[in-house]
Amino acid sequence: MALTHDACGAVRSCAVSGYRIEASVCTNTDFAGVGGLVGISNMPLTGCTAVTDIRLTGISSPSGNLYAGGLAGACGGNVTDCYAGGTVTVDCGQSPGGSDAAGICIGGLTGGSCPASAGFETGAEEPNTLANCYSYVTLPGPADHPAIRGLFAVGGASVRKNCYYLTEETLANFSGGAETVTGTALETDLGESGVTGLTYAQLSGTDAVEGTVGIYGLLTGFRPVSRETGGGTPGKYSYPPASSPELYGVDYPFPTVLVRATEEGERHVHYGRWPRPGETAHHG
Repeated sequence: MALTHDACGAVRSCAVSGYRIEASVCTNTDFAGVGGLVGISNMPLTGCTAVTDIRLTGISSPSGNLYAGGLAGACGGNVTDCYAGGTVTVDCGQSPGGSDAAGICIGGLTGGSCPASAGFETGAEEPNTLANCYSYVTLPGPADHPAIRGLFAVGGASVRKNCYYLTEETLANFSGGAETVTGTALETDLGESGVTGLTYAQLSGTDAVEGTVGIYGLLTGFRPVSRETGGGTPGKYSYPPASSPELYGVDYPFPTVLVRATEEGERHVHYGRWPRPGETAHHG
């Protein structure tokens, strides 16, 4: 899947939710990408969201790398003020082949940067930044498949700044091991200064993140989902899928960047499901 083939613009304020993406990918061309919003892009992504379930069901002749991310499989442009939710699972029966460096890299927002081998004329070799973003995508564990080479709580990028992930959801399948089952060192963003794990209360704005500063003081481009005043209907501007009826009438608890025009004016909205307090990652 690829949204664009040049670096003339940017993808802004786009949202995808409710989809189950099953991909049987051939990496004979040295590079492939699967993402909730885009597969491979060298354009900047700004103010975008995706809540999907991505299932990698097969890898044909895996001589190259496969990148998968909740928002983009691989992105060569900057990713700013974005968030992603859902799951990424690996259900492939074939072990990696070809180069020792070949394998699968998975991230909450992006699986990796976009290399020159992707075929873009410009932008592919420039350093890119993942900034002011968060993820509650549930990642696979490092031992879930021998081809896994990278697991990024937020994403694969040249630089990561002011990014966050919901620890209990994102790392539900992560045992903490530093290597994959093949013995190759695991690439990860865990432990980096620009990537911080949060509790549910911190990401929802109930508890402070740094000292007395809460999530909205750190992600300044985000806002709470709009709520009706005067005892109106809860959840009016939160749109979960039909498969999550338990979320009907419930306000999305985390920050959003999406804005929708209504008769009453602009409202901050969210599309897609989300975990409730105390839930463990079990959806797929």
